[in-house]
Amino acid sequence: MKIICLTTTAIALSSAPAIAGVCPDAFLTTLRTAMVQRAMDEAEGTLAVIAADGSTFSILKADDHYAKYSVDDKTVYTLDGKEVERDVALAVGRHAKVTYEKDLASRVDVMSEK
Repeated sequence: MKIICLTTTAIALSSAPAIAGVCPDAFLTTLRTAMVQRAMDEAEGTLAVIAADGSTFSILKADDHYAKYSVDDKTVYTLDGKEVERDVALAVGRHAKVTYEKDLASRVDVMSEK
């Protein structure tokens, strides 16, 4: 029953934009992008703890709570807007914005101290 419902929904979604004058492929691409963006969360704070092996780090958020994140080889790091290696970006005391899903950081945008 689920397959029939999902198929019917997919057909309805792919044909509805054509009726409204929008390309179905563009609509579905936008829908997929929105779904991925919703699955990702963001947090900001001060880098507080960085594991010696580089596999995790924690930030102290504005609400005085710590949040711990894992990283993998796909995690992207930026420092002042430029893509850099993990060891260059992560330093205790710097401000970081973390994009993550289920505590796995996909992106860490760091601002150097000024």
